[in-house]
Amino acid sequence: MAKKTDDIEIRNGTAQDESNAADSEKMIDTKDEAAAEQPESMTERLLRRMDEIAAENEKIREELSRTRKESAETREKAEKAAELTEGQKQALMERNFHEAMERAKMDKVTITIPADPNGEDDDIFVSVNGYRYLIRRGEAVEVPRFVAEALKNSDRQKLEANRHMKKIQK
Repeated sequence: MAKKTDDIEIRNGTAQDESNAADSEKMIDTKDEAAAEQPESMTERLLRRMDEIAAENEKIREELSRTRKESAETREKAEKAAELTEGQKQALMERNFHEAMERAKMDKVTITIPADPNGEDDDIFVSVNGYRYLIRRGEAVEVPRFVAEALKNSDRQKLEANRHMKKIQK
């Protein structure tokens, strides 16, 4: 019996070995199938991740587009604000100019414009930086210093023009 037992054991061992071999083959087949499935599942995972990344990229592009639009609008508003600031600067410059002219008007001098040798007694019109004056000939008049300087400059230019005309005529 021992032999039989041994035979059985042997047979069982052989049967077991055969069973193990069949199981091994099944495992190998399963591994091959798993190996074949594994790249597919990995591929699927990679494709799914690529789709996710593409969706994220699209969201980022949309946000970038929106941000660029907002930036352009903000830049436009800032430029408009700068224009207002420039307008305010201009208004300030004009106000300062007028204040300076008012102070300059206080510095007065007395002048007399001689009567015209040709017999015309027309008044003399002087305009300096938008301030206009009408001065009578032959009378002593008090005017701002800048008006007297403008009249001197005008007389000097007339004299130069007359000298130049005489040179040309010779």
